[in-house]
Amino acid sequence: AVLALPKEGFGLREAWERLKAFLKGRVAFHRLPLRGWAEQAVGFAALLEAHRLGLVRLFQEAPFAPLYVEPVGALEGDLERTA
Repeated sequence: AVLALPKEGFGLREAWERLKAFLKGRVAFHRLPLRGWAEQAVGFAALLEAHRLGLVRLFQEAPFAPLYVEPVGALEGDLERTA
């Protein structure tokens, strides 16, 4: 049996390109333009990578509290650069 899946149309790069335009100051993750669970999961992964690269800070006051994202400087470039 062969399972043919279509190419994923919304990956980390696409998520980052969409999200960085909305990161003006501190923004709640649930307010970002991510439709559905799949986009939210990929968007979260993109933000974790951006955090690893020092592009954003992530804040959460307590477990299960809202997650906030804040840019660190200008959000130019992509997620492929190394820290």
